[in-house]
Amino acid sequence: MQTVEGNVTRFERLGLEDGLSQGCVYSILQDRQGFLWIGTQDGLNKYDGYTFAVYRHNPGDPSSLSAHGIHAILEDGEDALWLGTDGGLVRFDKRSEVFTPYRSIEEHQPDTDRVIVRAMLKDSQGMLWIGTAGQGLYRLDRRTEHFTAYRHDPEDPRSLVSDTVTALLEDAQGRLWVGTHGGGLGRLDRETGEFTAYQHSPEDAHSLSGNNVTALCEDGQGILWIGTEAGGLNALEPTTRVPAFVRYQHEEDDPHSLSHDQVMTILADTAGTLWVGTGHGLNELERERKRFRWHYHEEADPSSLSGSEILSLREDAQGLLWIGTRVGLNKFDRSTRAFGHFRRGQETRTALSSNIVGAFLEDAQGFLWIGTLGGGLNRSTTDDTLAGLVHFDHREDDPHSLGDRRALSDTDHQQSPLLGENGVFALCEDAQRRLWIGTGAGLHRLVPGDSPDSPPTFVRYRHEPQNPFSLSHSHITSLAQDDQGNLWIGTYGGLNRL
Repeated sequence: MQTVEGNVTRFERLGLEDGLSQGCVYSILQDRQGFLWIGTQDGLNKYDGYTFAVYRHNPGDPSSLSAHGIHAILEDGEDALWLGTDGGLVRFDKRSEVFTPYRSIEEHQPDTDRVIVRAMLKDSQGMLWIGTAGQGLYRLDRRTEHFTAYRHDPEDPRSLVSDTVTALLEDAQGRLWVGTHGGGLGRLDRETGEFTAYQHSPEDAHSLSGNNVTALCEDGQGILWIGTEAGGLNALEPTTRVPAFVRYQHEEDDPHSLSHDQVMTILADTAGTLWVGTGHGLNELERERKRFRWHYHEEADPSSLSGSEILSLREDAQGLLWIGTRVGLNKFDRSTRAFGHFRRGQETRTALSSNIVGAFLEDAQGFLWIGTLGGGLNRSTTDDTLAGLVHFDHREDDPHSLGDRRALSDTDHQQSPLLGENGVFALCEDAQRRLWIGTGAGLHRLVPGDSPDSPPTFVRYRHEPQNPFSLSHSHITSLAQDDQGNLWIGTYGGLNRL
């Protein structure tokens, strides 16, 4: 992996061995529930942070996915996804897990038995826009289920610039931009239904660098970024009266130029960084110096990208960057720029007490708390660093230490096969700055010592079969506090409120 100035960046890889249905990742979306949906050349994947659920075409099941390749994914409310596939437009009901194909586009094209959907967009008015490979652009009014078709007419310069639509974007001003293959970039006037074309001109250095548009993105400054198939990257400033495109292209003798002129995907993240995925490398734009930092796959480096051909980019709600390549999925934490490995130490009590980390929390004072499976609880000795750790675990001779699974009733034991001694599965700091610890042996509240040098103690709450007001189960899986100050406790036996 090559990066400018030797700055090491590490990526976590997810591939076939982790359960991904196929290594060629076309599209990525995180839904409102936090699940990651990955469209590949062979099926749809749902990732919960631990495992993949795979949805494929099954010829014997009419409610299964109707095609193999998933080029685009769009969320429709909380319960459904729209999929742009090799076999047309498909709606997926997440509750029933039923796939419903929409054949209305095929009805507009009686001579075509298969429609490939390459791009989708839900605009600010709730309209669904569908871009196809060779059959034009369609608008679906979800209230009436009516489709409106936009087609290229060689005799009409104000028609759709090309029938092969590759990218769609609604900008901050509500304008619809359409990237195409062969026709450049088009902007739709919704009132008239007419398009303004922006195309490459060999005589004009400020024109679009190529007519095969692959990706569109608007950043926080209102700049429109346009990726092309062989002409690199273009930028269009929002204040430009006469459209003038600024080009960013690969230059052999410049290690700060774009790594490759085939732009596949573009993302502007919440921190303001522009990421450009190309046919050979991921590019990170340093805006102030207007230069790129390159990231590649390297055979000798297992923490480099899994592949250098970048097909899709997505930022999740936690700020993690997901990178889809032709040979797998990658995860990158841009806040740290590296995956630090804090492992169990053989010789020192200041190292992490177990390599299996079940929960993590930064408290109001900046201390880091790490719950482990088998090693109890760890706390950093200084704020915002893991240079040294203090351990809290179960001790046989101390009833105020963290709980032990042998204190559970037989009923709890049978229902919690994954219980382990000193297992911490959830952490929460409440509004009063009290630390709550969810373990396999109950809920614990940390009580600070009388002085900074005094060790804390733990008050434990667990399931009591004879007490209907006790916890419903002693294995705690999740903790959260709401705006009213209630503590919610998820367990193997249901949800509890304290």
